[in-house]
Amino acid sequence: MREIIEGKHEEGYRMLAHYVEEFKAKNPVSTCFINWIDEDLGKNPTFKHLFIGIGVAISSFKEHCASFHAYFYTAANAYSACVHEKAMEQIKQKEAAAYRWLRDTEPLEHWARFKFDQTLKCPDNTNNFVENFNHAILNFRGKPVFTMLEDIRKLVGGRFVKKFEKAQSWEGKIIGIPCKHAARCILRIKDKLENYCDDCFEVENDRKLYDTIVGPISTPTMWESRTLP
Repeated sequence: MREIIEGKHEEGYRMLAHYVEEFKAKNPVSTCFINWIDEDLGKNPTFKHLFIGIGVAISSFKEHCASFHAYFYTAANAYSACVHEKAMEQIKQKEAAAYRWLRDTEPLEHWARFKFDQTLKCPDNTNNFVENFNHAILNFRGKPVFTMLEDIRKLVGGRFVKKFEKAQSWEGKIIGIPCKHAARCILRIKDKLENYCDDCFEVENDRKLYDTIVGPISTPTMWESRTLP
């Protein structure tokens, strides 16, 4: 019964290359690629890796969120001081205040991989965003690959719709008010909480961020014929 509902694993891998082409056709600014391992002559290649970057999500984030975001992760995950410093210079050019905050607020040993104690045996440098995403797709991970990818696409697309609709209902001009501890200090000095909210938390910015869609994928019977593995 489960195979009837979710499909077979073998069938999902067989459809994978066609699915990627269909995804790119419906989401043209996306980045998608598959890695295969070539087997002996006469055998089908073996699947190794798949990457799908949903273009509208990436472009909206870059346009309406902090532009130094990508450079921050390069600076944080660099294995060498040289790569770290180059990324920090890019952050400095994009957002000088962010550069100063990173440089002066927290010791490099706490967030920059190249400064980690070398006696540590694990170089991982993760964040809650990755953990939240992994938790969100937990129920999909055991499904055949085609079904899993479609469930993730629907999840991301649905979240865009919900976030946009929620932002449309907001009447205020900002979100992201400081936490109650910071708010108490701000109010004590008789200042306004709004003065301590970053521009990226403006409601209008949030509306623009989610004012797009993740393109729908047609049923496989309607896919364009392609010569693919």
